[in-house]
Amino acid sequence: MPQLTKAIADQAEKEAWDPNEAPPSNFVVLEDGDYIVRLLSVEVSDNVGPSGYHYWNWKFEEVNSGNWIWTITSLSPKALGSLGQMFAAFGVPADTPTESLLGDCVGATVSKVVQAKGKREGEWTNQIETVWPAAEHDDYDPDSHGKAAVGGGRTAAAEDFGGDEPDEAPAPVKRAGKRVSPKAGGSEESF
Repeated sequence: MPQLTKAIADQAEKEAWDPNEAPPSNFVVLEDGDYIVRLLSVEVSDNVGPSGYHYWNWKFEEVNSGNWIWTITSLSPKALGSLGQMFAAFGVPADTPTESLLGDCVGATVSKVVQAKGKREGEWTNQIETVWPAAEHDDYDPDSHGKAAVGGGRTAAAEDFGGDEPDEAPAPVKRAGKRVSPKAGGSEESF
């Protein structure tokens, strides 16, 4: 069962906002592209999803803008490849406790989409399409972004989540190769 460390839990409670309400003042909708994101929390759903299974909510922070971006992984047997891909992006076995991944970074392909429901229905927002090892991102620096993508593992400290408000969204960085997309049922896509 995922659990936050005391320092991160205190920071999360302090900075919490409802994603169906107004975003934080430093929220900037990111353009479609590849970004480095830091894991802030993983929570198990209270209710089952449409598949009849529970799911995990993964909350990330884009490291330059501070934007929070969520993705989910279903615990349905048909979707376990997506869950495995998430752990593979961190460079750890799938039985690794999620709390040991908090504060670690992965690369994420982010898309700009219109919010389909809730209080922000019709507004632009971001979603994570797929994740991959952060070391594949041109701007990844293990000294400033964390070490999970290269096999390490650290717990984030509260000071890891500070920073100035951005004036504009960071530009995505393109990378070449193939990746496995959790949204596409584990199929390979070239780019």
